[in-house]
Amino acid sequence: MLRFFRHIRKSLMETNHFRKYFLYALGEIALVVIGILIALNINNWNQYQQARVEEQRILSSIGAELGNLSWQSRRGYDIYKDVVKYSNSLLSVLQQPASDYNIDSLEHYLAVITNRWMFGKSNVTNIYDALAASGELKFIESDELRTNLTYLDRQLLLLSVYEDLHNDFVNTHLRPFLNEYMDGISVYKERSKYLIYNFNFSPEGEYVTSDEGRFKTDSKMMFNNRKFSNLLIDHIRNSSSLIPIYERIINYIETIESLKNEKIQ
Repeated sequence: MLRFFRHIRKSLMETNHFRKYFLYALGEIALVVIGILIALNINNWNQYQQARVEEQRILSSIGAELGNLSWQSRRGYDIYKDVVKYSNSLLSVLQQPASDYNIDSLEHYLAVITNRWMFGKSNVTNIYDALAASGELKFIESDELRTNLTYLDRQLLLLSVYEDLHNDFVNTHLRPFLNEYMDGISVYKERSKYLIYNFNFSPEGEYVTSDEGRFKTDSKMMFNNRKFSNLLIDHIRNSSSLIPIYERIINYIETIESLKNEKIQ
C-alpha cells in the first residue's frame, strides 16, 4: 500500500503535475489526520466504557454502604426523638406540686433520656472520604450524585461534633446527678429492654447480672431538686439540636440512593 502511494507521488513529480501533486499531498495528510482522529475516538470510547464499568462497581459498593448508614441514622433519629419526648415528660412532672408526683416506670424514663447513639463519630470517615482518597470519585459521572455525597459527608462531620457535645453533657452533668438518686441496675435493665423492644438491638449485652439493686430510686429527692429541672432543660436543648441533622442525613441518603438507582444497570 505504501509502495502504491509512493509510486503515485513519484509519477506526479516526474510529469511536473505539481498542482495535482499538491492536491494529492493534501489528501494524504487529510487521510492521516482522519485516521488519527478515528483512533483517538476509539481509544476515548474504550476509556469511557472502562470508566462506566468502574462506575457500576462503585455504585454497587455505595449501595451496600447506604443500607448500613440508613439503618444507623434512623435508629439515631428515633432514639433522640424519644430522649426529647421523655425528658419533656419528666420536666412536666417536675412543674407539679410535690404531692402530685406520680410517675410510673421512672427507671424506664431515666433509661431513655440517658440513651446515646454515636452514629456520626463512627462514620466521620465515610463513603465520600473513601472515594476521594482512592481517586475513584472521578468515575461517578453524575454531578448531582457527587454533590449529595459531599453534603452527606459534611452532615456526618457536623453530627459528630454535636454528638461529642451531647455526650460530654450527659457524662459530665446529667449522669453524675442521676447517680445520686437512681437505681443504676434497674435503669440498666430498662435500657436493654428499650433497645431490644424498639430496635431489636442491645449494644451493651447482659453484663450486669444482678436482678435487683440494693439502692432504690429516690424520686422524691430527685424531683424536689431545682438542678434536675435545669439539667432537663439543657438536655432537651442539646438533644433537639441533633434531630434536624439526622433528618438531613436521612434525606441525603434517600437522594443518593435514588440517584444511584437511576445510574446502576
